[in-house]
Amino acid sequence: MLVSTDAKVWLMRQIISTGLLNLKIEKRTEEVTENFSVRNDKGERINISELNGKVIH
Repeated sequence: MLVSTDAKVWLMRQIISTGLLNLKIEKRTEEVTENFSVRNDKGERINISELNGKVIH
C-alpha cells in the first residue's frame, strides 16, 4: 500500500495525541455521588449504583 510520508506522520501524531499508546494507566478513586438511572435496549431501568465495579461497554 502506497501512502505518503506526510500522511503516515500525521496519523502517528494523532494516535500519540490520544494517549492510546500511554502504558501508564492510573486507577481512579472517584466515587459517583449522584445516583441516576438509564434505560437499556430492552427498556429496563438500571441504576448507576448497580453497575459499581462492573465492566460496561
